[in-house]
Amino acid sequence: MFKEDIYKKCPRCGNFISETAKSCPHCNISLKNKMSTGKLIFIFICSFLGTFLLISGIIDLIVLNNTTDNENPIDNSSISISDNVSMTVETKNNSISTGKKMALESAKNYLRAMVFSKKGLISQIEYEGFTNEEASYGVEIAYK
Repeated sequence: MFKEDIYKKCPRCGNFISETAKSCPHCNISLKNKMSTGKLIFIFICSFLGTFLLISGIIDLIVLNNTTDNENPIDNSSISISDNVSMTVETKNNSISTGKKMALESAKNYLRAMVFSKKGLISQIEYEGFTNEEASYGVEIAYK
């Protein structure tokens, strides 16, 4: 049996010491397993990115909640259903049909996700089942 089989070399002084020793009896260096610098850098970067993503997500939620609340101030007391069963929502200046309002939200959602030309976005919203008038309205307002 060789010394290397039951002993290990001290990284500082080079003397052979027990495999289970917690410190070198010759130079008194601690032999605890230390985390490598690479692992520490990796943990720091992951923590930083996780914190950044969390904060940016919270900011996005705050911004989205503020813009949704302030874009179309609705007087909830004046919702009415007309004879042809299309619901209209009264705003401060005019009435907007539900179809136009939904087309506007759809246009905003598409524009948040990707880039569209106005014509392409109108076609996409029409494909969802909106009329040309509703789609055109939604796209024009969403681009403002």
